Amino acid sequence: MRTNRGWWVALTISVLCGQALAWQPAQVTRYDETDFPGNDLGDRVGRARSFDDCAQRCLADDRCGAFTFNLNNRNCIPKTSGEAAQRNGRAVSGVVTRDEPGYDGGGRPGRPDRPGRPPPVRRYEATDFPGNDLDDLVGRARSFDDCARRCMADGRCIAFTYNLNNRNCVPKHTLGAAERNGRAVSGVLGR
Repeated sequence: MRTNRGWWVALTISVLCGQALAWQPAQVTRYDETDFPGNDLGDRVGRARSFDDCAQRCLADDRCGAFTFNLNNRNCIPKTSGEAAQRNGRAVSGVVTRDEPGYDGGGRPGRPDRPGRPPPVRRYEATDFPGNDLDDLVGRARSFDDCARRCMADGRCIAFTYNLNNRNCVPKHTLGAAERNGRAVSGVLGR
């Protein structure tokens, strides 16, 4: 899998500096020869003229966090998230990073004007933040959302990594350098 190295450099620099990323309202990271099976938004699947056309379809739907564009039949498959990446020479996929004002624990952007919302969580697909674990909080979680709630409940936690294979939730007290990992999804709290 090839990735957009500039995206990883920006993420690593921002993590090391402890600052939020200066994204545009939404950005698409392209993954050549990659398929994200499952998590399809069935009502949005259809033909597209190009990868960029498919990306625009995904960006137009707040539910869409990733997509796969089939190069053979030009099928665009928007998805709620890009998990369990698989090599596929006939596909190009994209992951959407949205610069939204929060996360409401249900996969949708939160709104700061609604009281009682948890702190904002920025989700990073296919990303691991190795090290800096809060060992007493590490354990299995039902989902990314469950892992996010565990982190938000402890004032020491500023980030976490959720392993999609074994459902291990690893809360972090400090951010380290980001690493690409197709089996992980990470979150950073906006504390």
